[in-house]
Amino acid sequence: MIHPKLEYTAVVWSPSSIKDIRTLEQIQKIVTKMVPELKDLTYEERLKEIGLPTLQDRREKGDLITMYKIVNGIEKIDKEDLVLVTEARKTKRHLQKLM
Repeated sequence: MIHPKLEYTAVVWSPSSIKDIRTLEQIQKIVTKMVPELKDLTYEERLKEIGLPTLQDRREKGDLITMYKIVNGIEKIDKEDLVLVTEARKTKRHLQKLM
């Protein structure tokens, strides 16, 4: 019951602050520890045993899937709206940045 809500929240509202990311992840840590058979395992071991990724991994995967859909025209968003052309070149990189 809690995992679908956390997963939905992690994808729809992608937190940008470390504090918010840790808060969301802490909820999943607490809930997975409530399973008696898993309580003595580390958080990573509990996730592996249950077959769940971290919420951070879910957000990153969701971002990559969304970007793939935009770049390949599956998502109806103009990809030009996602590219910012910078004026100054401080490194050897190209001038286009994803917003």
